[in-house]
Amino acid sequence: MRHIRFVVVMSFVFLFAAFAEGQAMRTWVSGVGDDINPCSRTAPCKTFAGAISKTAKNGEINCLDPAGFGAVTITKSWRSPTIPISESALRLEEGSLYPALHRMTQSGWLKAEWGASDNNRRARYYAITDEGRRQLADEEANWAQLTDAVGKVLRFV
Repeated sequence: MRHIRFVVVMSFVFLFAAFAEGQAMRTWVSGVGDDINPCSRTAPCKTFAGAISKTAKNGEINCLDPAGFGAVTITKSWRSPTIPISESALRLEEGSLYPALHRMTQSGWLKAEWGASDNNRRARYYAITDEGRRQLADEEANWAQLTDAVGKVLRFV
């Protein structure tokens, strides 16, 4: 009987510790969110910075809509999330993220700076430049043209 009581007490301790930490395994951001929210699907954060502070180690941040979510500082390990609006067809892999950030920085589309994170660890901060915004607009126009052309071909067939 004492063993069962110990297991029950320890279960409550671990459960309380998970809640006390205040970090979720899955959080959400939206262009209409607010960083004072808990970053849930129904009450999303507005920025990645707000979501990262509420996301547990190896957690996942999901984007509900396309928007500017601010500069990103990755200070802990994270899981590769799917992009929700792609119905899990697209995944952001760690092996493609950092090379892409490096290429975009070298092209002048992003600005990267080293700084200290909230917990005084060395972190790299990225922000989009004006040239990056122009490139993004060009790429979105090219993508719209391509998808329109493919749609016409599929409707013809």
